[in-house]
Amino acid sequence: MTIVGGVREQRVPSTVTWGLLAAWVVHDLEEILAFGPWQRAGGFRAMRRRLPFVPAGVFDAAETITPRRYAVAVGLVGSVVAVASARGTATGGRSALFQGLVTGFGLHAATHVAWSTAAGGNTPGIVTTPTIVAPYSWWARRRLRQAGLAAPVSPSEAAMSVVGAVLLIQGSHAAAALLDRFVLKPMLDRSSAGGLRRAS
Repeated sequence: MTIVGGVREQRVPSTVTWGLLAAWVVHDLEEILAFGPWQRAGGFRAMRRRLPFVPAGVFDAAETITPRRYAVAVGLVGSVVAVASARGTATGGRSALFQGLVTGFGLHAATHVAWSTAAGGNTPGIVTTPTIVAPYSWWARRRLRQAGLAAPVSPSEAAMSVVGAVLLIQGSHAAAALLDRFVLKPMLDRSSAGGLRRAS
């Protein structure tokens, strides 16, 4: 324990820091498993009908996302979450990356609520949003404040976390699209072609 600015500063336990990764894994496994069936059931088409003011190109782009590409994007985000949890553990919760992702993870719950509202029903990730995402984020922020490591989130910090989360997610989807097109698809095509040749 140290004293910084007259405030006792402690380390938070690894259940808090690795808890971020654990909560993320549970939440995003739900997203991965639900995305394909939801998309095939016309999830994006329903949103297109309910949101006629959104440019058609937005939904055209969304409908090109395959379950495989979605899973790759989730995995890329997961690598960042794993690094944040490791940094949080190494610093006892002091890591700005860890704290920023805890905040962003919690605020991410609002995007799932908005997504389900726009779709008019269940969407990938909505089940674990109130049961995992929001409770973990609230608990982790509370433990950080109790340890003297974090103050209540200010509007500017919330805005920065939202912007950071959006950039992370969009960047992961862009990278996943490139990996899918230039790495995964050629590998799968070669594997399929080899299987066909052996079968013949």
